Amino acid sequence: MPQAVSCLGGCGETYYCSKLCAESDWNSSHCLLCTGERSEAVSREALVKFIQHANETNDIFLLAAKAVASTILNYRKLKLTRSEGDNKPNVSGSPYLSLLLEAWKPISVGHKRRWWDCVALPIDVESSDEAAFRMQIRELAFTSLQLLKAAIYDEECKPIFSLEIYGHIIGMFELNNLDLVVASPVEDYFLYIDDLPDPEKKEAEEITRPFLDALGDDYSVCCQGVILQFLFY
Repeated sequence: MPQAVSCLGGCGETYYCSKLCAESDWNSSHCLLCTGERSEAVSREALVKFIQHANETNDIFLLAAKAVASTILNYRKLKLTRSEGDNKPNVSGSPYLSLLLEAWKPISVGHKRRWWDCVALPIDVESSDEAAFRMQIRELAFTSLQLLKAAIYDEECKPIFSLEIYGHIIGMFELNNLDLVVASPVEDYFLYIDDLPDPEKKEAEEITRPFLDALGDDYSVCCQGVILQFLFY
């Protein structure tokens, strides 16, 4: 089995199936969201606080941060293709607003609503308390955004750091995310070994038994994740 590849920035928190995947994620968003020594974040300390807040409240903020980071990096790549002579700020304060809009396109295709408007009301919240609940959700998003701004803010990408945009990004994930559960391929492998004829089974188990013993009951744990299924309206 190939050895897992650790994050290029040295955070020790993210691992990949190959160097190619590690490089792809680094270039698309992780270089800004990495807490390692090679991180390109404005403040690693602020980034740690942002991640801690997301882990303690709602990890949907981590997905939103990837969307923001990806847009910033796309913008910077597009900017490099422009000549220096075009570097004239427009009324928005962004030298290349059209490029920022172009960088935003991959995110723009997802159906969106503000998170605090579209999140489902929990069953333990009375309808009479709905307004207060949605205000709490908005304040939670505001706190998350302030922490993210302290970590990766780029003045030329100022529009995407507004609460309105951030709320719509989170709402996009709230509306389009689907849970994905896949039966454990590791369990299937051990079942295959168990069904082998005795001579082959005995020989195979000499190799596989240490792995099965090390995994214990976890060998049958299913693979769980989240996929983003865009809804078009």
